[in-house]
Amino acid sequence: MTVNQRIGIFLKQKKISQLEIAGKLNVTKQTVSNWINGTVQIPLKHIVAMVIEYDYLDPRWLLTGEGDLEDISHPGKATDTKKAEGAIDLLKEQLADKEKTIAKLYKEIGRLEEQLSSRKK
Repeated sequence: MTVNQRIGIFLKQKKISQLEIAGKLNVTKQTVSNWINGTVQIPLKHIVAMVIEYDYLDPRWLLTGEGDLEDISHPGKATDTKKAEGAIDLLKEQLADKEKTIAKLYKEIGRLEEQLSSRKK
């Protein structure tokens, strides 16, 4: 399941309209619809804004699918700063994983280019 799909689940379970979340994130309803439909990937700044706006939303669940939709470890006690820091830490982890994947892919591309070059000779 993708982040976009989990956003759709969150909105549905919490009975939050696309128009409401669009207003809180300062985007259009169509933009939110595109996120939920998977047409457009939600930008990281909006993920962080959602986690801050809805302090019960568990950023780990939203980003990875692990855990529960609601953060039960700190019910009602999480500050905006702590939630943002948690979301940022998770985003950094995901970025590091993606950078490793990209490095592997570049290495594979180089290997394939060498094979192709040697075949052309």
